[in-house]
Amino acid sequence: MLAMAGADAGDAGLASGLNNTAQQAGAAVGTAVLATLAASTTANRLSHGASDVLALRDGYSVAWLTAAGFVLAALLLATLSGRE
Repeated sequence: MLAMAGADAGDAGLASGLNNTAQQAGAAVGTAVLATLAASTTANRLSHGASDVLALRDGYSVAWLTAAGFVLAALLLATLSGRE
């Protein structure tokens, strides 16, 4: 795994644990951000008179598009910061 490529054999367990913790924390924060974004967009659309179905569609659409933007940014970052 690239995250542990530079770790010494004695530090492999620590590096693996830090990597797993970072992945779990990132997933939790990402899920919270996307859920908050979807909920606030849905509430905003409802307050402007949209139907329940349309408001939910818009909320989820914004969350999915934001997630897609994060994925594209991560791919760009990984491509530009590749190891040689």
